[in-house]
Amino acid sequence: MTTSTVSDSMLASIRKMVEQAQTLKPPIQRIADVISSYFTPFVLVITVIVFVIWVTVSATTDVDTGDLHFVPFSLQFAITVLVVSCPCAIGLATPTAIMVGTGVAARKGILFKGGPAMEACHRIEVLAFDKTGTLTMGKPSVTGCEILAADEEDGQTPMAEEEFWYLIGSAESGSEHTLGRALLEQAKSCAGRPLTEPEDFEATPGKGIACAVGGTRVLVGNRAFVADHAAISETAEADAAEQEENGNTVVWVVVDGRIAGYVSLADEPRPEAEAVVRQLQQRMGIEVWLVSGDNSRTVHAIAERLGIDNAIGDVLPGGKADKVRELQERKPGRSWRQCWLRRRNTVVGMVGDGVNDSPALTQADVGIAVGAGMDIAVQAADVVLVKSDMRDILLALDLSRATYRRILINFGWAFLYNALAIPLAAGILYPATDYAIPPAVAGLSEIVSTLPVIFSSLLLRLHRVPGSVRKLYKQT
Repeated sequence: MTTSTVSDSMLASIRKMVEQAQTLKPPIQRIADVISSYFTPFVLVITVIVFVIWVTVSATTDVDTGDLHFVPFSLQFAITVLVVSCPCAIGLATPTAIMVGTGVAARKGILFKGGPAMEACHRIEVLAFDKTGTLTMGKPSVTGCEILAADEEDGQTPMAEEEFWYLIGSAESGSEHTLGRALLEQAKSCAGRPLTEPEDFEATPGKGIACAVGGTRVLVGNRAFVADHAAISETAEADAAEQEENGNTVVWVVVDGRIAGYVSLADEPRPEAEAVVRQLQQRMGIEVWLVSGDNSRTVHAIAERLGIDNAIGDVLPGGKADKVRELQERKPGRSWRQCWLRRRNTVVGMVGDGVNDSPALTQADVGIAVGAGMDIAVQAADVVLVKSDMRDILLALDLSRATYRRILINFGWAFLYNALAIPLAAGILYPATDYAIPPAVAGLSEIVSTLPVIFSSLLLRLHRVPGSVRKLYKQT
């Protein structure tokens, strides 16, 4: 059975993303386009002014014009100015750097979906992370379960463990959530009999599922979800809270309107996560947030383990986008870099991998998707980490900053060239040295002005991973 065509393959997607990245114009390119649009009229005006000045000077004073009449003598200076001035270097400064930079990034497994994404990356001040599958491995495993009695005062005994797992596994067989798949795998080995397909299946994003299994009403979800359907005893709540404070995720199970028990699951952080967070905060000066739909106790436990000071849990998918928007609306910092950029709002990046992260990835100034995640997250993001390696975030930010610096260097050369070449072509040295640039020589200015810009951009191919990041790649 055919599930996808060649045009839908990962290789085809990578090719499309790279092509798109090399054609979309970043904001700084629009500035270059505006400058170029004014450059030509400016040069024409300068040309006329130079001609008028030399006609006046050569006609009224004793200037050595050689064998030429003062009109063609003055005209050669005007023509030289017209020929030597070159807007090409300004126009090539950005696209050449973006083309080389995105190509280098693609070879390293980082896909920028356009020049705007690459430029925005270097301006990130706040970076928000999802937890499951992003900072953690995304492969939660069951660490324990607690089956509760229906009513201890009436002397009712807890549900049999096999029945407990049979109901959970049958209910989760229709779920696509990471936790649901972990519960399903555990149920297959603990249920003691084949699972059945659930009926009246209904999933509430970020909360849980409800369905019927053989006439039994089953709900599986977080505390906020099940609390609306059944009462949780203080003892069970305290025991579950202890699990959450240890970094475990607790999933509650409701059977026919009563709490049947809960399951604890653990999802280990990625080996490189702590070091990446430390690099972001200490070396790059980026504020890091952990924004997750998991319960607050678990989220704060993981945040403390990874060294993240800012964390928020129990966030629904739409709430993640709202949190990103809230961070964006803060006033930017007062460092020299923020003052130079003059941004009205804080530039926020979001890193995620699942369907629930898509609204936040779209809302963020830069959405970064872990490549192993869901297709919809990859489509919503501006940057894709193909290798699902968190260290590549540091590399992406460094490449973005290196590319932006290269663009500024290219602009600097373009303006310096024209600032020096136009006065020399206008004959500023002629009164003192009798030297004037011949128009034929000025024709070579295209090479002198544009080749340094091209070679400068090509130097990005020699980009080296920063030493601190190289150490991380070697350590894990």
